[in-house]
Amino acid sequence: NELLLKISHRFYPAVKDGFDSLWGLNGPAAVLFGFGYGVNYDLAVYLTRSTSAAETELGASWLALESEEHGGACVSALMWGNIAFIGSPAEPAFSGGTSFSKSFGKFSLLAVPAFASMTDLYSPGKTGTLALGLAGNIQVSENLSLTAEWVPVLSGYKMSNGWGAGMEYEIGKHLFQLFVANSTGMTASQFLPGGYMELGKGEFRLGFNLFRTFSL
Repeated sequence: NELLLKISHRFYPAVKDGFDSLWGLNGPAAVLFGFGYGVNYDLAVYLTRSTSAAETELGASWLALESEEHGGACVSALMWGNIAFIGSPAEPAFSGGTSFSKSFGKFSLLAVPAFASMTDLYSPGKTGTLALGLAGNIQVSENLSLTAEWVPVLSGYKMSNGWGAGMEYEIGKHLFQLFVANSTGMTASQFLPGGYMELGKGEFRLGFNLFRTFSL
């Protein structure tokens, strides 16, 4: 019985473009608005709309496993699946995966094997992508955490392996995330193939997420 509001921004220009683009902040951006609803403790449904590729995504997630291990470590597995309608006229696409997480006090790890059916919108076959998301989070204070992620593509359409690093701050029912990344993707079909900016060339862009929960 909680409603989740999500607002995401990914600025297109690279930070290294300098003052002309105000280090990326003065350029155009991809924007996503989303709503999620907790049906019960284990099941949630959500609806998002991204300006990138004019994509609307409807999905659900189910908490398949949650256990407390000896020493306080927590293990969980979250299964999720989406149907998306991309472009105009809209074409259907599917994505899904399982998020495995384990926490060790103030440090947590995440692994997300996932597949999206249509990630290369410009190929005749609309190629899909299989990738493995890897992430870590460390809590440095009561409200502040540092995060990093790496999303290597295992097979299918690929740009450059996705990555990101940043910080998140939680206050009340708000969670703010500010980060640098090489991708503008905000849905599974967009971020699984990675981005066209390369870390080795010092290329990355700024982005942020805002989450707000409401009790119903």
